[in-house]
Amino acid sequence: MTHHELMDYHDGRLEFVEFPVAAGRLVERIRRFKPDVVLTFGGDGGQNTHADHMMASTLTTAAFHWAWQAKRYPDAGDPHKAQRLYYVTANFHFPDRPPAMVMPWTVTLDIRSVRERKNEAFRQHVSQAPLMEKTKETFERYGAEEFYALVATVDPQPARQETDLFAGLAE
Repeated sequence: MTHHELMDYHDGRLEFVEFPVAAGRLVERIRRFKPDVVLTFGGDGGQNTHADHMMASTLTTAAFHWAWQAKRYPDAGDPHKAQRLYYVTANFHFPDRPPAMVMPWTVTLDIRSVRERKNEAFRQHVSQAPLMEKTKETFERYGAEEFYALVATVDPQPARQETDLFAGLAE
């Protein structure tokens, strides 16, 4: 990742945003940053089935597809076609929570080398502190890998297992 941006939406309120406006803001960012790969939650909202995560998925999926269409948001910059869209998924369920309906994955990433850095980033998300403590053992057990499902790509292809989100993309 070379860039991140925190948008000004309130925690727990994303389901109430005006969809075309929020999607347009994401289209503008995709066109400005020109990513090869876009990552978001799946429609399940991730392991905690959070409504904000569900909306992030829906908005990002729409923006991914609209960003390359010149007729969509013509004032949001030049069209850009990202090469792939992935949804994060998992190989476990949180105990004591209704299980999310997780998607089968196509990419497995070994994140042991950046695991502590990721944990520190989560600790900075203050609203997640109670969840972090509650799920600590689960992440200690399963946190060495992340899983993603390829849901859109420019080239028609069969699903296959990968270990790199950028495998086969020109550099």
